[in-house]
Amino acid sequence: MKNKIYIILGIQTLLTLICIILTILCLIKVNKINNTYKDSSTVTEENNINETESKEQDIDNYKEVINNFKIITAQDIENESKNNLIVVMLGRENCGYCHMYAPVLYNIASSYNINIRYIDYASIYNLENWEIIDEEAYNIIYNLKGVESTWDGFGITSLEATPATLFIKDNKIVYGISGYIEEEDLKIVFAELGIGE
Repeated sequence: MKNKIYIILGIQTLLTLICIILTILCLIKVNKINNTYKDSSTVTEENNINETESKEQDIDNYKEVINNFKIITAQDIENESKNNLIVVMLGRENCGYCHMYAPVLYNIASSYNINIRYIDYASIYNLENWEIIDEEAYNIIYNLKGVESTWDGFGITSLEATPATLFIKDNKIVYGISGYIEEEDLKIVFAELGIGE
């Protein structure tokens, strides 16, 4: 009987040791998981910070390029384009394609010694919730006519996205570009319109 008690106590001790070892192993595993989670959340936080800094840098670069353009309002278009072909970019500072396109437009305009006009479209229309902010300005652009039937109504379609580039003479759209295009394609447009020759 004594031997059976020692065997039972030995088995209980062994099981207790096994439970203690398993508990320690679980705690180590949980600690590793927590450390991994902390590391991944730190990486996520760092990525978010880097992404925010990158967006802020993009906006700063965009503003720097836009400062080289002549800032106008929709109400200025008629006077600015009287007997004069003007290039007007509609853009927004929180538009990624605008960030890419503005330097392209600026480079070409600089090489042809052309002053680009710029209208801050965010002050006219909120694209996030499709809301007109400045109805007068919106209607001026919306109602621009084309010199040919091809360009009639381009103001309407160009109001749905940014960037939009309007080539305007005598308050009429001669040509228009909706969205981003590459520098070589933009050079072709300028050449076809006789700009910079």
